[in-house]
Amino acid sequence: MTGVKQTFWRGYHRDIFGIIWQAKTELFKRAQVKILRRLGHTARKAPVLTSFLVITLLASLPYLSGLVSPAQASPTPTFTFAASGDFGSLTSTTGANNLARLSSSGIGFFLGLGSLSYNSSLTGDVWCSQFKAKYSNIEIIPGDHDTGGHNSTTFGETHSYEGYVSNCPLTLGVPITCGPVAGACYGKEYYLDYPATNPLARFIFASPKIYNITGVCTQALDPYWPGCSSQTKNLPCTDQYGCWPYAKADIHYNWVSAAIDNARSLGIKWTIVATHKDCISASDATCSMGSDFFNMLLSKKVDLIIQAHDNAYERSKQLALNGGSCPNISTDGNGYVVYNSGCIVDSGLGNYTRGLGSVVVVQGAWVNDLYGVNASATSPANVAEAPFFAKLMGKNTPGNGLGFTKYTISASRIDVQTSFSGNFSDSFSISNGSGPIPLSPWPALVANLAPVKRNSSSHGNVQLSLPRGYTGPSGRTPGRARDRADASTIATRWTALHGPRLQTSGST
Repeated sequence: MTGVKQTFWRGYHRDIFGIIWQAKTELFKRAQVKILRRLGHTARKAPVLTSFLVITLLASLPYLSGLVSPAQASPTPTFTFAASGDFGSLTSTTGANNLARLSSSGIGFFLGLGSLSYNSSLTGDVWCSQFKAKYSNIEIIPGDHDTGGHNSTTFGETHSYEGYVSNCPLTLGVPITCGPVAGACYGKEYYLDYPATNPLARFIFASPKIYNITGVCTQALDPYWPGCSSQTKNLPCTDQYGCWPYAKADIHYNWVSAAIDNARSLGIKWTIVATHKDCISASDATCSMGSDFFNMLLSKKVDLIIQAHDNAYERSKQLALNGGSCPNISTDGNGYVVYNSGCIVDSGLGNYTRGLGSVVVVQGAWVNDLYGVNASATSPANVAEAPFFAKLMGKNTPGNGLGFTKYTISASRIDVQTSFSGNFSDSFSISNGSGPIPLSPWPALVANLAPVKRNSSSHGNVQLSLPRGYTGPSGRTPGRARDRADASTIATRWTALHGPRLQTSGST
């Protein structure tokens, strides 16, 4: 080779590869200008290679477009929603402030997770009109206070959930799929995929152990009316009392299980299950949703389980079942969950990896009646459950506040941020984890990403693939010794940028 051609060949991999990788941290146009300047300089001295390098650049554009900074790349489709439960009065100072913050938040829609009104004289039509006067896009599921399932003289509830269903109707403009419910299913048991086109998430709304959800409890049925409830007369959770237990393999349990499987088969990115009642609690609740149902959700590794019922904020660690240390979540004789560290797959420092397990978010901290958490929980059994959780807020938490939790959904991640009136704040994400090494589609120079086979040399050799029939500037195949030297340089730079994951083969 002449000196000019030798200089070019030796510098080709280093300079062009270095500039291409520089596009990761610089604007694409700046990197492109550098490449074109080098092409111009080379074109005067090695015209034979000019066309080859231009083709290389053009073939690289799809790859480079993936490295453009977020400010320049096409926006990733996202949507937002918020959720809370246990509301009480919307006209109180607390309720009005929370609604004002929600209405100015720009959040796409809101999930009301039950226990909407705490006042037996404030029916669903009035409550919904008050809420929708400030924020209209609310979807609902029922809680204990909404269906007339308790003695209202002491519990504070309304007696007709239909008033809420009729006056807080579905507003998202997407079809819903009903569970095994007689009549209209919205607000009771249904799922929807959102957005309507290319949905990112499936929301499954279930109502385990909510008495009188179907409105069947009447004074004729219950001589102690009002009070069609296990809490007042230990009535069984059966259709007779408008209650669905979601016991293992019953029709409601099986419907939710199939809905999760169907979402996965359709390639929907995220599966979110919403219920009012809880299972794990570091505040007040027993596993009132039923351990069979909760274990099924964990076994399916649904991404998020969002709930209320406890007047507190509780964000769990990431939980999953396994055949060894955590075959299931079990309860004691009083219905409280027995803590098992073997069920924790991620301690919840703020970033969970999708697919490893489920994250539970209990958000019942809207009403101005917070419960204690952790050491101030209602029962010693709740205190013992606290290690299931990564973040807790209750009446004993400094800076506590009231409000809702915001979720931002994209194809690759869920970002969650609380919005409370006090100084307490929590945020976390669920994402795909560490991305794979980006692979260039170049026909000119490709690292062979075969399984690792290291040899005794100091760096190993990287197999380079040049276009079929290509020869060097002198008309002969480039020398292997020089190729190995340049390949080693590439491997070193790749490792510095991405870690030691460039696989090598034994020879070139």
